[in-house]
Amino acid sequence: MKKTLQKLLPLAYGGFFNSLSYIAQPWVVQKAFTLFVSPRKGKILPHQQAFLQKATAELVEIEGLAIQTYTWPGTGPTVLLFHGWESNAFRWRKLIEVLRPLNYHIIALDAPAHGASSGKVLHVPLYQKIAAGLMERFRPQFAVGHSMGGMMLLYHQHLGGTESLKGLVVLGAPADLNNIMKQYKSILKLNKKVFNGLDELFKSDFNFRIDDFSVAEFSKSYTIPGLLVHDKKDLIVPYSSAEKIARNWKTAELITTEGHGHSLHQKEINEAIGRFMTKIN
Repeated sequence: MKKTLQKLLPLAYGGFFNSLSYIAQPWVVQKAFTLFVSPRKGKILPHQQAFLQKATAELVEIEGLAIQTYTWPGTGPTVLLFHGWESNAFRWRKLIEVLRPLNYHIIALDAPAHGASSGKVLHVPLYQKIAAGLMERFRPQFAVGHSMGGMMLLYHQHLGGTESLKGLVVLGAPADLNNIMKQYKSILKLNKKVFNGLDELFKSDFNFRIDDFSVAEFSKSYTIPGLLVHDKKDLIVPYSSAEKIARNWKTAELITTEGHGHSLHQKEINEAIGRFMTKIN
């Protein structure tokens, strides 16, 4: 029953949006966008609290939002960790266990509308503004992003990046907004009127169209050293995304895994991240 409802609910939303798109398109488009950027989960769960409580917690205000950060202090280079959609800082626990003995100064955060941070929505342009504010404050030498967090870091680099950064690590990141939006359109069965309206919204609110936003294309100009990690059997973000980015990002190394899925928590991956940063530093 629960699975049936999960399948029917998106179709109900889509049918509602489609039916009203002919009489109230601006309102419908805004509602469809709000649904797209509103996470349903990602708050701190009881079993996650014990690990996060071991860190030094600090709320940082950026863009009118209270962003929860967690610091595991070290005397080495600073590393900033950016999680993906419907996740939180706890997802980095296994990487932190590998990096702490190497004495890195580690800072993780809960993105807006996730974990213990405030807010109701999250999208890449907002996430990038949060990242820019944190990087200005903490001046990291390395940044690591998973999934949406990785896509955001590549967008941040496109906008000029951060001078203190020596290297980027991108795990399981999408290459293009177009594929994400096509999937959203397919799940909700949105008609062309709603989808075209969303394209206009991206242009008016963020100054790019859906087809224009490609971190794979942006990567052509990058000279910063990078490490890409992607699994061939990733069911969330296809492996072809990593291939597209790797073809264009000439100073990045691609590590291909098989059977590790989208989360990429495995010890050998975390150790490879440690080796990458140690080599550059």
